[in-house]
Amino acid sequence: MKGFRTLWIVLLVLFASGCKNMLNDFIDTTPPSSPTGLWTETGDNSIELFWDRNRESDVAGYNVFVSSSYNGRYELIGSVGTPYFKDNAARNGSTYYYAVTAYDFDGNESELSRDVAYDIPRPEGYGVVLDDYRRVTATSG
Repeated sequence: MKGFRTLWIVLLVLFASGCKNMLNDFIDTTPPSSPTGLWTETGDNSIELFWDRNRESDVAGYNVFVSSSYNGRYELIGSVGTPYFKDNAARNGSTYYYAVTAYDFDGNESELSRDVAYDIPRPEGYGVVLDDYRRVTATSG
């Protein structure tokens, strides 16, 4: 009977350790690659961002970050499910630096994109009359 109990404990330990290894095989701890191809289109008090879609099949979405300087602190401004984001909080005349991360369904997040795009929103300019710079310098263009 004592040998049976020892055998039972050994089998239980082997089973439990095997289950743990099997469970670890199903837990994804690998983050997606960083997004690439980040570029912007300037608008009037807005900036549109575009980037290449990640190739990993488990990418759930993207986090978009902004900073006031290239090496500055980047702050999260939004999350999207597609490789497009429009920053409607950008104000004309200010410089904005953007970076993007990708995250998967298990919550793993990539590093910031190596492509950091910057832009300065400006008015569209419809209905603006520009003067000849030789006559009126202040309103020339």
